[in-house]
Amino acid sequence: MNKIRGLDKGSGALVCDSGCVLEELNNYVSDYGLMMPLDLAAKGSCQISGIVSTNAGGIRFLKYGSLHGNILGLEIVSLNSTGYDIKQLFIGTDGTLGIVTGVSILTVRKLEDISVVVLGFNSFDNVRKTALSSKEQLAEILSVPDLKKRLSEAGIYDDAKSGQINPNKVNLIAGYGHIGDGNIHLSVMSEKMQHKLTNLLEPYIFEWIYNVGGSVSAEHGLGLNRRDCLHYSKSQEFIAMMRKVKSVFDPKGIMNPCKFIPLG
Repeated sequence: MNKIRGLDKGSGALVCDSGCVLEELNNYVSDYGLMMPLDLAAKGSCQISGIVSTNAGGIRFLKYGSLHGNILGLEIVSLNSTGYDIKQLFIGTDGTLGIVTGVSILTVRKLEDISVVVLGFNSFDNVRKTALSSKEQLAEILSVPDLKKRLSEAGIYDDAKSGQINPNKVNLIAGYGHIGDGNIHLSVMSEKMQHKLTNLLEPYIFEWIYNVGGSVSAEHGLGLNRRDCLHYSKSQEFIAMMRKVKSVFDPKGIMNPCKFIPLG
């Protein structure tokens, strides 16, 4: 289940087994001047089926979008997907609707040059302004001086303060994420794992997310630990509809049971 079945070098369409590892796929298409439309820290071990099942994002999301736009087709056990675009249902459902055995994904042209720039900001509003400016103005190949000039013109960069981070930081909790797809990670630093601390913080964080219309889980799926927190992001009516869809594709409840959908 880890074979590459074929690559259309003209369109960039890659067809492979579900067990293919992301890094190996990227190395393969690289020989033809192509690259995968997503890149993850776990690229050396994550399999394409798991990436599809969790609708993983990655550092190329801002440029190439989500898997919903890059997946051309899925081979799924006991399913004929002719007609409705059923494959979209299987992206990001944690394997609860069926088993993906093959994937067809659209690769992209490999970039000739990649520049990495580290910036420090004194407000989240400036982070958002920079993200919008990059979408509108930055080309694929850009020098650091060009980037500094663009940001200086926007009033959110001062060369005299280059490399400085806002000193008014919170030492206990670190927040970091991806401005491209709106994901944020919170790291609470403690000398040891404390379930009491987790139980105290998570309901507070999830309530806050609910009040601003956010989601309790993003690029890595919902899984088991967040299953019973789905109501913070979806209405009871929506969850009931999810159960109905689950019962159509998996009437015996054998596909990744007890995950994703709250027990009811």
